[in-house]
Amino acid sequence: KKPFVLKGYYKFKPGEKFQIEKEPSSKIVSNEPDLYAVLYKIRMNTAAVTLKGDDVLTHPNIVALARIQNPVHDFNTWTRFDIPFEYSGNVDEKLLKAYGYNLAVVFTSSIEGASFCGAIGSTLLVDEVKVVCEE
Repeated sequence: KKPFVLKGYYKFKPGEKFQIEKEPSSKIVSNEPDLYAVLYKIRMNTAAVTLKGDDVLTHPNIVALARIQNPVHDFNTWTRFDIPFEYSGNVDEKLLKAYGYNLAVVFTSSIEGASFCGAIGSTLLVDEVKVVCEE
């Protein structure tokens, strides 16, 4: 079924010093968490597709994205998230029923983690995650 919304709760605490590729950064950067889910076709022509850190948000097979905006920095209270999927392409119902799509769900304590950038000690806790699908 087509995903409609990504739901759950999170707590986030940024680390103290932002680093770029394991070296402390001289630029002042605030570390942000990232919470998202991507629906994508698993075939491109005849080749199987697996998204990776460098293309998980940009691959041409992506048809829907649910991504948090303006995350809260509060480690004392669980913050609820209800993130709707935004569709950028059409979903082929026949392909959907034949398991022709994958759903990647990502939770990271650094929005730039795939580029090895972030603050050591950043902590993201996630709980009660649900992907709600259309009926």
